[in-house]
Amino acid sequence: MKHTMSIYLSKKLKSYIGKQLEAEAKKELVSNSNEFFHWYGDVFFYQRKKFLMFTNELTRFVFAVGPFAVNAKKPLFQVFSEGLVEAMECHGMDPSSYLAHVDGFRVNTIPHRGATGHLNRTKDDYLYWLAAEGNPLDPKRVAYDFNMRIPKRIVSRNAGKEYIFPKDDFADQLRLL
Repeated sequence: MKHTMSIYLSKKLKSYIGKQLEAEAKKELVSNSNEFFHWYGDVFFYQRKKFLMFTNELTRFVFAVGPFAVNAKKPLFQVFSEGLVEAMECHGMDPSSYLAHVDGFRVNTIPHRGATGHLNRTKDDYLYWLAAEGNPLDPKRVAYDFNMRIPKRIVSRNAGKEYIFPKDDFADQLRLL
């Protein structure tokens, strides 16, 4: 079964890429109840470079893309897909098994407090982690470093009633497709 992927942009991220994403997205409303295809995006900065980060609503699997600059020649959904592929491959998952179920994407306008809260906490934790190490990381390696470290840490969902490892939960949901 094919699904339309939905992407929600934080206010900060929307100010950078909202117009480009809305121009590329499907215009019709699609009732897609499968949370496995809902993504939430935000932006963070490291050494004056912009990085996009996205998390999955259901599994809290999170990945980063960057350094990022808006490019009219490269569609944003392609940037998102390439980042997702890279993150999945970092953890031994087959991205084609996920992307084969996607028939396009749309912009989601309904926030999810758990997913957006997870993004904010992850961003703060990662930037603190980098600062605490005291070893400046080359901005070209930040997205890879983020994708290797962050999905491995334990997180809570359902208001702290459940604890999961996002990369393992994402892989489990992938097997259920």
